[in-house]
Amino acid sequence: LMYGVDYSKAGVDQPSCAQLVHGSDAIGVALNDAKAVCLICDSAPLPEQSLEQVLGSAPSLERVVLLSRMGVIRAGSGAFGLPSPAFELRRGEERLRAAAFERGFGLSVIRVGALKGGGPGRVSGGSVVSGVDF
Repeated sequence: LMYGVDYSKAGVDQPSCAQLVHGSDAIGVALNDAKAVCLICDSAPLPEQSLEQVLGSAPSLERVVLLSRMGVIRAGSGAFGLPSPAFELRRGEERLRAAAFERGFGLSVIRVGALKGGGPGRVSGGSVVSGVDF
């Protein structure tokens, strides 16, 4: 169960809740009715053909949420002008952004990655002992 036993007395997820699907037939049926889709592309971009298949199979689409990697916006080509992995992610995001504009659905991008440095200071016992206490 996607939402856990506490949310479903019958032991199945309710039809109005988000559902996990697998297999090409089930995915096709789910996309046909989907109003929102979450794409996870934090290590490799969604191939252009796959993006077209997903969007073409979702006629009721209102929003796409993309889980991507931090630093993609600033990514440039790699050494010797070869594409870097981050640059390929950026190109994939640009294709999705263009599709959102053309087809009229909303797009939200969530950036993931390790945060480095900064922070409020040293914490001891749940309290900030150096730095700024909020």
